[in-house]
Amino acid sequence: MGKENDMCMIIYKPKNIAFNIKKIKDGWYLNSDGAGYGVLTKNGIFIKKGIMKLEELLDEISIINKHYLYQDIVLHLRAVSSGIKDKIFTHPFILSPGKEIVMQRWTDQPVLFHNGTICSIGNSIESDTYHLAKILGRIWEKCKNKDDIKDILKLIDDKFVVVFTDEIWMHKLTKNRDGCYYSNEGYEFFGYYKNFYKELNSNIPNKFKILLN
Repeated sequence: MGKENDMCMIIYKPKNIAFNIKKIKDGWYLNSDGAGYGVLTKNGIFIKKGIMKLEELLDEISIINKHYLYQDIVLHLRAVSSGIKDKIFTHPFILSPGKEIVMQRWTDQPVLFHNGTICSIGNSIESDTYHLAKILGRIWEKCKNKDDIKDILKLIDDKFVVVFTDEIWMHKLTKNRDGCYYSNEGYEFFGYYKNFYKELNSNIPNKFKILLN
């Protein structure tokens, strides 16, 4: 397990907490390759991604803080570590085995945010998280088991948020005194890169291997 620079930044805003504009601006300084967010509501999950300019992002955040303070919302700022800089590879990603990527939609499928790099499944064109979402999408399609998804992400051990229709699950985010949760604080980046397929073959329970076949 190496210790390198973390890529990206995840911010989770619980209900009745506002996003910290200064932290978003500071985060964008080092993670300016695009943004997206997911909103958990009683009617499902709304996602919007492909925000490529800070001014556009701040406009979105201003609307959220003014009109959607009562919603649980997860924001992602991307720093490219695999794949090209393109709005289609901004987060979040819906857990789906298909290749369709949409910039804005409602969904009842889990939605993935990732901070880190899985070196074995990204390439120079497509991002590692894009491929991870497809892998997890195959598993979700077969089992619809939240614990299976969580257990796999714990093995990878990067920083994750998954928005399910009935909860927001976080792995390795830290609560700040402003009330939000962050995957990076102080903009000191550490990455934990693991070989994903090695983990699948050596550590993951047999039931997951069967699901991936």
